[in-house]
Amino acid sequence: MVIEDVAFPIPQLADGVRKLAALFDKHGYDEALLFGHALDGNLHFVFAPGFESPAEVARYDAFMQDVSDLVAGEYDGSLKAEHGTGRNVAPFVRQEWATPPGTSCAASRRCSTRTVCSIPA
Repeated sequence: MVIEDVAFPIPQLADGVRKLAALFDKHGYDEALLFGHALDGNLHFVFAPGFESPAEVARYDAFMQDVSDLVAGEYDGSLKAEHGTGRNVAPFVRQEWATPPGTSCAASRRCSTRTVCSIPA
């Protein structure tokens, strides 16, 4: 089970929801549920991709790339609307933010010796 949350700018939320739903259809994830907090532009989605074969992993990878392109690229939205960056979204942090991720990690390390940065280089 995969649970993610994204955010679209509120004026484009309805259009973003329609396009996100179309991505689930495009990639064959017919059982997906979409719900959220419309006043905040926050949208959750839940679905059960298979990871049993390299083809299933590739299908999921293509889906997540399309989600990133849609949310962060087309709408300048957020790939981590309400919950932190997890394994599904970490590979797309560089695409979402223009600043190299290492910049914020380096600044954070100056303030704390316990900082852990797991953003891919």
